[in-house]
Amino acid sequence: AAGGKSAPSEYRASQMTFVLHFGVDHTPETGRETFAAVMRFAQRYPCRIVALCPRITEGGEDALSAKVFGECFIGSSHQEMSCCEAIIVGYSESQRGFLENQVSTLTETDLPVYFWPSRIRSAPKIGDYRFFLTHAKRIVIDSAIENSSVENFAWPEGATVKDLAEARLLQVRQSIGQFLSSFSPSVLVDGLQSVEVTADGACSAEARFLSSWVEARIEACHRGASSSGSPPEVTLRPSRSENESMAMLWTYAGDHRFFWTVNLETGRARLE
Repeated sequence: AAGGKSAPSEYRASQMTFVLHFGVDHTPETGRETFAAVMRFAQRYPCRIVALCPRITEGGEDALSAKVFGECFIGSSHQEMSCCEAIIVGYSESQRGFLENQVSTLTETDLPVYFWPSRIRSAPKIGDYRFFLTHAKRIVIDSAIENSSVENFAWPEGATVKDLAEARLLQVRQSIGQFLSSFSPSVLVDGLQSVEVTADGACSAEARFLSSWVEARIEACHRGASSSGSPPEVTLRPSRSENESMAMLWTYAGDHRFFWTVNLETGRARLE
């Protein structure tokens, strides 16, 4: 810094390389939406983005090509400043064998790699890119938009895989957990007969994680309360209402119940 001014490099310090691999099932609209999401991530955690874009059209240029995109971001204060850079690599199937070699020259070699295979058509197709899977510190998927074969893919040993469908439930888990934590474990499981989670089609992946989380928490309460018998299983069903994204009903012996519902479009939730 000279004359009390900050050096430009202060806002260029990368924390990682983020490899975003577009699958052929992307449309231009979903591609732009996904790229924008990674750029928002880079505004908070400065990183070099390498976006891999397969070509599926016949004819035309058959060589590897690239575009460089840069953006300087200023947040709500001058303390929130960052410079993001993205290298967008286009490749055809004939150039597939050179991809890992070329990408290795674009990564920040002394920083961790995050890898997001997005809308990859099948699990075997992900397996074709083992170079990225084995070199990534963290692998990101979104089971809400991937098919079941990708969800059940045998990831390399030691790979840390994070599902965005589960991450989107953070605030939901916090709000439900804060409410339920005001009761003792024994009160929560005493007389509990059934637990049902419902969701519309757009939230089926998130609802699956919600039901698994609730089931694990009920089992923990059951052990903590030293209750006899087994806790009820959590059932997952399609939603019966057009006004709710997800809902959950705990039914107890007698007239007692706990009901929660949320509409993610309006951002409103309700507890009874």
